[in-house]
Order: sequence, then C-alpha cells, then structure tokens
Amino acid sequence: MFEIFMNRFRKSVSELSVVDDGFNCDGSTCKWANFKVKEKFISNRSEWIHIDFLLSLDCQRIYTYQSNFSAEDLNKFIRSWQEGKTNHKLKLMECKSDSSRDVKEALKDCRSEMMDPRTTRVKYK
Repeated sequence: MFEIFMNRFRKSVSELSVVDDGFNCDGSTCKWANFKVKEKFISNRSEWIHIDFLLSLDCQRIYTYQSNFSAEDLNKFIRSWQEGKTNHKLKLMECKSDSSRDVKEALKDCRSEMMDPRTTRVKYK
C-alpha cells in the first residue's frame, strides 16, 4: 500500500513523516517519489529508503533512523550535496543506524578533517 502511495501521489507536501513502528516495507526499497517534500522528511524505520531517494529530496531537513545505508552510500550523498548536485535546500541531516559504519570511508574525499572530541578545543571568535 505504501509503495502505491509513493508511486501515485503527485502533490507537493511540506512534510513527510513515516513514523509508524508497525510499518513493514516487505524488503522493498523506494528509489524516488513522484512528489516534492519541501521542508522536512522523517522516517523512524528507514530500511525501505534507497540512496537515490535521499538524493532526489530537496527539503531543508532529513531525519532517518534505523537506516541501512553503507559508508559508500553516505559518501555518495555527502559528496553530491557538497558539490551542489543535489539537495540544494538541505540545512540539516540526521542519519542514525543500529550498526556501525566506517566514518573514514563515509567522509572520503569530502574535504573533511577527523578530530578527537576529547582533545579538540573549540575556538570562539
């Protein structure tokens, strides 16, 4: 039923929240939506989201929980956003997972610097 909604709904929405704990994606993934999400996208069970779906979103805030994105997927998303190819309106993204990811792999070639929070001092100007 959810797949039918994602494929047939055509009206732009301000916010899309998929937060039902009983939601079951049946192993399928969603690669795109036929509508725009303007402000905020939230999913508390994000196994159904394909990285292409995230790349197609152009909203201000994205929250995904229990996601199954690989480090390579996250790297693709970050680089695409940094290079201005996708997600032009994005101001905040929160992506949480139950499994570990290689942070160095996710940030590879993203002009980032790894810092140890125990020894790094914050400088205020």
